Amino acid sequence: MSYLAVDFSPVASANDIIRETTSEYVCIVSGNVIVPANWLNEMLSVILSDRSSGEVMALGNSGTSMAAPMPAGCTLNTMDWFSRTKGRPGALAFYLDKSACVLIEKNCFRERSYLDEGYKTLAWALLDVSVASFNESPRARLADTVYVYRFPDDIAAEIDHDRTRLLSKPGSRNSLKALRQHNVQQLSPLLNQLALDQRLSPLTTARETYRILRSHFRRREYLGIVKAALVGLARLPTGSTAIASKKFTSRMVSPNKLRVTYVLHNIAVAGGVISAVQLANELVLLGIEVRVVALYQYAETEAWKWYTQPIIFKDANDLISNFPESDIAVATHWTTANWVAAVVRNGAARSSAYFLQDYESWFFPESDKRSRNAVLETYSKINNRIVKSSWLQELIRKDGFSSNKITLGLDLATYYPRDVPKPLATTIVAMARPGTPRRGFSNLVDALTLIKTEYPSTRIILFGEDISDQDIPFEYEGVGVISSSDKMAELYSRATIFIDASDFQGFGRTAIEAMACNVACILTDVGGVSEYAESYENCILVPPKNPHAICQAFGKIDSDIDLYKRILKNGIATAKRFCHKREAMETAAFFKTLG
Repeated sequence: MSYLAVDFSPVASANDIIRETTSEYVCIVSGNVIVPANWLNEMLSVILSDRSSGEVMALGNSGTSMAAPMPAGCTLNTMDWFSRTKGRPGALAFYLDKSACVLIEKNCFRERSYLDEGYKTLAWALLDVSVASFNESPRARLADTVYVYRFPDDIAAEIDHDRTRLLSKPGSRNSLKALRQHNVQQLSPLLNQLALDQRLSPLTTARETYRILRSHFRRREYLGIVKAALVGLARLPTGSTAIASKKFTSRMVSPNKLRVTYVLHNIAVAGGVISAVQLANELVLLGIEVRVVALYQYAETEAWKWYTQPIIFKDANDLISNFPESDIAVATHWTTANWVAAVVRNGAARSSAYFLQDYESWFFPESDKRSRNAVLETYSKINNRIVKSSWLQELIRKDGFSSNKITLGLDLATYYPRDVPKPLATTIVAMARPGTPRRGFSNLVDALTLIKTEYPSTRIILFGEDISDQDIPFEYEGVGVISSSDKMAELYSRATIFIDASDFQGFGRTAIEAMACNVACILTDVGGVSEYAESYENCILVPPKNPHAICQAFGKIDSDIDLYKRILKNGIATAKRFCHKREAMETAAFFKTLG
């Protein structure tokens, strides 16, 4: 049995490959998909069991009418286990939709002609074939014992183009609606098993309405804005939100798996949150049942890769009372340590760990001894502590507590030099976060003012927060919060120099990201950057709160081409030492000693 795997490449190229191949089957798999073990054999068995069906699709998490979204508290492992134990492969007849993973007999292309090359994505070109032949009986089958996960990618413009093209064809709107109604009806018995409990939550309805309004506004669909606003107002008094109850999470878990739950305060675009989510995802890929729980999730984080769907509780008491049964509960911030200690006392978790990502007592001024002591007191609440730098480990030791060092890792498949246009002028990219005092915003502004005065042609790009209300005495480009790691890598790649003026760092994640993207770094010399930073080798280190030192470092890099090239070369080599998969394997090994 031969087959041809085709990524989501240009439609014309796919047609050329399909015409020329001698393979009996064509397998089209999206480039942003994770597939489980034995997926292809499962799909082949479905298509061979019913030769009248020329197409078979895998069950997936999004984008189609055959989607079974991961409920809160479920992981890729959960959904793979669920589909294998609850699915009925090939029992359901469907119309082909934008499947992330589809196996098609080559003869189907001959019968229906090849794909419309006016589309920009294969997914929509395939959907067009199904819509055009809607009056035929369904030929596709669902391999619902195969669950594939499609993570988000940045192809909004292509999708908008393809949607417009499909809907412009005569009769396509009605056919598409009927096609999807049929598919959802067929899938509903399986979806019912994944349904969460509901509770009254007008705030959730308001947030959902806001996201719909924002989507219509971006597409300039003004009638859609009015309709969405009216629907949202009507739903507000009775709005509800799906919640993952303790009963549901205890049922929806792969048997004989280590269960680890990371506890975040809020899921926001912040270095510590990004590190925790990245680690949770990699632990899922290692076969651990990892959950992430929090009190709130910001909308911009919902488009992240989530290999485990987070559970959002309404408050701390709700979190403690309904905490999913776990082998290990992990605190990720000092504000979550008491919650973790409570769930262990209540028996919801057998053991606990403290993922210490910074020296958090220094988040408060020396005069605020009460807050500093509150942070330090949390160290005794949890016996197993993990730090990501020797600097942080030493400070914890001085406070009288031991810890295990597992150095932070970076996804080098995301952070690498991107092929983006570089400005002709020397360009500085810097993190500007006036809302977080330890990030040294005022010192950064003073340093950039000096640089702009001495080197007026320098371009400056600031990210991190909306700083439009700040008094900044030079011309700059403010890009605000960047929630996409791909967009962040593109921004680094536009830069000549990256500057971090923080008073201290638990590790200095942004600097490693910039190094990986081939950017020269100027960093302050206090904190976890000592784990990797070597002044005049892979960066230039300066004292904190010293704008003149930053300006002088900029001048040296800008004027010494040999120094600049050395810093770039060594920076990329340094970043390659910090792999996120290594971090996950070390963390998994540590957890197994606790669980």
